[in-house]
Amino acid sequence: MPRILFVSRPDCFSFPAGDTVQMKHTAKYLEPLGWKVDFWNGNIAMLKNYEIIHVFNSRPIHFFVYLTELLARLRKKLVISPIIIDLDEYNRRGRYGLDCFLFRLPFWNHWGEWAKSAYLSARGGYSLPGFGRGDYRSGVRTLLDGADAIVCLSELEREWIAKNVRDYANAAIIPNGVEPFFYSENKIARDCFLCVGKIEPLKNQLRLLEAYRLLETDIPLYFIGSSSPKHPAFVREFFRQLNRTSGAIYIPSMPHAELASFYHRAKVHIQPSWFENAPLVHMEALSAGAASVLTDRGFGKSLFPEYTVLCSPRSPVSIAEAIVSAETKEIPHGFSKKMVDEYSWGATARKLASVYESLS
Repeated sequence: MPRILFVSRPDCFSFPAGDTVQMKHTAKYLEPLGWKVDFWNGNIAMLKNYEIIHVFNSRPIHFFVYLTELLARLRKKLVISPIIIDLDEYNRRGRYGLDCFLFRLPFWNHWGEWAKSAYLSARGGYSLPGFGRGDYRSGVRTLLDGADAIVCLSELEREWIAKNVRDYANAAIIPNGVEPFFYSENKIARDCFLCVGKIEPLKNQLRLLEAYRLLETDIPLYFIGSSSPKHPAFVREFFRQLNRTSGAIYIPSMPHAELASFYHRAKVHIQPSWFENAPLVHMEALSAGAASVLTDRGFGKSLFPEYTVLCSPRSPVSIAEAIVSAETKEIPHGFSKKMVDEYSWGATARKLASVYESLS
């Protein structure tokens, strides 16, 4: 059985995010296709034992540039899913607390990204090369120049790379998938609004709470997800605002299979983030038959626009108006069934297996 190593942030399992979910689900469906998938434990020596290595993510950029340059010296076949996250506007307008000031300083954005990279490197017991290796876009270029294959999650992500970095002939578009249990044949009463995601400034839940208060509705709004330990001031303010907002309810993160029951109840799922690449929760909501309100920043807006209402992350009024508009959308059962059939993790795994086979 051929072996492949999945690599991301060394803390991707202690601080799970979209890259964690993407890797775990992809690995689950690759193994029945004959691929043995292992996850990198942060040890450099482990990298030497695999011919094909698939890197997920590009932030913090200096860490991933260092890692891919090391893999190039080891002469490994390298597949990169960059999962582009453009934080320019978020750094200017969406940060919270002290970060609002720090990220307006000319040097801080670059320094902060490097500091995260240095921290992750130190945890792994290796040294990051010196400070001053360029900004995010130049780092992405270095990253992708060393790739044998590039996997984009959408056409918009590929276009961003072509515009801001360069046009790569070896870039394929392979979207994320959804699990089949998100689809239900049963007609279920939809009695709530839903927002699934980590409680953090990037996900913009404070403005969603403002928007919800503007609606003056008796439909409850559920927030489901872990609270980020990296943003304690934002989390404290979120719970303060939650407690003064009638109808808003917080539930900690739960397994995906349990989460499906909330998607089935949701009239609308709302994700007003400052940037989204290919949001899994957007796809999961639609596959469960819930209409979707989604940020107009990023690449997610290209995914199923006929059943999506876009909003500005800057404006609670825009978010509230989008929720009202989305309430009128009814997702056909046939479309939700098509989602889990054509955009399954199994389909994603089969396309990735073809990429790996071309490099073997």
